[in-house]
Amino acid sequence: MGGSFTPGVRLGAPGAAVAVSEVRGLAGAAAGGALVALSTGGGGNAGAPPPTPSKDPEVKSEDPQVRPENPKRVDIYDKNRASVGEIDEIAPGKFIEDKDATKIYTPNPKTGKLESTPQAWARRQIFVKTERRINALTTEAVGTRPTPEGTPHVPPFEEIKNIRTIHFQISSTDQAIQTAVNTEIANLRAKFPNWTFTAKFGK
Repeated sequence: MGGSFTPGVRLGAPGAAVAVSEVRGLAGAAAGGALVALSTGGGGNAGAPPPTPSKDPEVKSEDPQVRPENPKRVDIYDKNRASVGEIDEIAPGKFIEDKDATKIYTPNPKTGKLESTPQAWARRQIFVKTERRINALTTEAVGTRPTPEGTPHVPPFEEIKNIRTIHFQISSTDQAIQTAVNTEIANLRAKFPNWTFTAKFGK
């Protein structure tokens, strides 16, 4: 006989050729799907979006909100960049001045006399130096910079120029020293009524 014969299909049966065509079409679709799966790796993560790399938030060292500690030993300078003072520590809204009063009662090794008295020490360390500091901050200073002994990050002068509070940290609980310091704080309050002065005694 001439022509070709497809096993499993009765020649002349209505719709036989159509049935063969449909079967072959389904088989081709299944094969195509297998090729797509192979091209994408065929793994369990096929189709999942790639992981987004983590990125730490940028931290700016000059941002006062992220400084690791209060700036310490901050130099203030004038328009000629000459130093006009050093601030021991700058806390939010106030300057902190550390005052070591432990040597007041230490005898001079040469003379055997005391190095100072509570009254003389407080006059020099609390009143005189603070008066100079306030005048420098309000009339001379234009900038800030770190010192070799201080913290590397310091606030710009614009951030501190309006601070009007000074806190004294006195390394002594001696009653005579407390009385002398409080006397000089009262003198500062009288001379600088727009400023606030506080003190803490002892470590």
